[in-house]
Amino acid sequence: MGARAVGFRAGDGVGLRGRLFGRGRAAVVLAHMGNRPDNESDWYPLARRLAREGYLVLTYNRRAVCTGDEHPYDCSGGPNDYGTSWQDVIGAVKFVESQGADRIALGGSSIGGTAVVYAATTGKIHPAALISLAGVNHASTYSMKRADI
Repeated sequence: MGARAVGFRAGDGVGLRGRLFGRGRAAVVLAHMGNRPDNESDWYPLARRLAREGYLVLTYNRRAVCTGDEHPYDCSGGPNDYGTSWQDVIGAVKFVESQGADRIALGGSSIGGTAVVYAATTGKIHPAALISLAGVNHASTYSMKRADI
């Protein structure tokens, strides 16, 4: 299943790049880990599988991350700032909504896992499902209480 290169804005206006897989009104947004060389391509196998199952899937590069040196289009803008990466999630959700999605699941790993949970606590988005793999509740840039989550 092929993917389309896309560009969209984070909640705070930072330009982001990613890939859109599949089609459908039910979507999955996948936020990657934060260590180099982690990027959106970490999610491609899962994104392809979900697309075959009938989901619209968005993978994207967190701010200041590129998929690889050979693909300069794939570089997201902004500073490498974990503390505002939840804004990337907000923008990703708004983007898949603009593509016709009306039910959205968020999935993330490491800083991506933390960012999807934090974004959901803001009330700016309303995911139908949330998966956080190895995300944290307390870090230098995030602090969420059990009641928030």
